[in-house]
Amino acid sequence: MKTQILRGYRQKALIFILLVFTLSFISAVPGIPNQFWGSVTDSNGNHAPDGILIIAKIRGQDVAAGLTKDGNYGLYYPKFYIQDPDNDRAGKTIEFFIGNNKVGEAVFENGGTTALNLIDNNVNWGSSNNNGDTTTSG
Repeated sequence: MKTQILRGYRQKALIFILLVFTLSFISAVPGIPNQFWGSVTDSNGNHAPDGILIIAKIRGQDVAAGLTKDGNYGLYYPKFYIQDPDNDRAGKTIEFFIGNNKVGEAVFENGGTTALNLIDNNVNWGSSNNNGDTTTSG
């Protein structure tokens, strides 16, 4: 009789432990990232030079960064992915910046592949003496 009681407790304890581990594993699964790509231009349609830093932020926190190449971002390696490490970014607004200039906005979508062209209205990349630096227009 005692053996049957102990066996019952052991089975219940084992089930409880397996349930706890399973739930902790499920809640720890990260979300699928959202990929972005597109052109980067000034307000006159001039393409950004290579090496311009694009920063993505959610609620003011940097979540991704990449560089321009051939007037684009996210088309070449490395791709521009915004990760979702805690699986809690779906539906949140992403703001894209060049320096302090907000150049675009999108909504995070797990597993999304989003084409988003960015325009910086505060620079002029069409000047003949452009060396890759952003020039504030007057």
